[in-house]
Amino acid sequence: MSKRWLRIGLGVLVLGVWGAVIARALHRPGSDAEGLVDRPTAPSPPAATSGDTADAIPAFPRDPFLDDRAVAVQHPTATTPPASSRKAPPVPPPPPPPTRAWPKVTYKGTMRAKGDPSTTVAFLSVEGRDLLIKQGNESNGLGVVRMSADSIVLRWSGEERVFARR
Repeated sequence: MSKRWLRIGLGVLVLGVWGAVIARALHRPGSDAEGLVDRPTAPSPPAATSGDTADAIPAFPRDPFLDDRAVAVQHPTATTPPASSRKAPPVPPPPPPPTRAWPKVTYKGTMRAKGDPSTTVAFLSVEGRDLLIKQGNESNGLGVVRMSADSIVLRWSGEERVFARR
């Protein structure tokens, strides 16, 4: 039973709000005219010659929700040059890519499977995380160029550095 009264109450509230909105749109304070029919309308703009869509928008004298504060919009038609004569500003060159700082790398050594030198991997600590990378491979932008038992050459953002074993 209470849901029915809630629905009725909300329906009345919605109708009241819409009634106030419509009354506000139709009533202009300080005017004898009631309704939209008696209000003057702006003359339609001349045919668009420049191809701009802004020229085709009519200049209404007012917004019904702004009362007398609205100002008519004037669109320039003769002063706007045609689109074909306008020159685009030059496009600036893209900024250079930011240089990334080298992560903290510690070379801990190499590991390989018995009898197979092609499975040799470098054992690194990168920013505190242990990492195994094969020569020629890359992980998170860090690539192994060369490795030996006591040092390793790594590539990061196109720059190569040598790290000694610790």
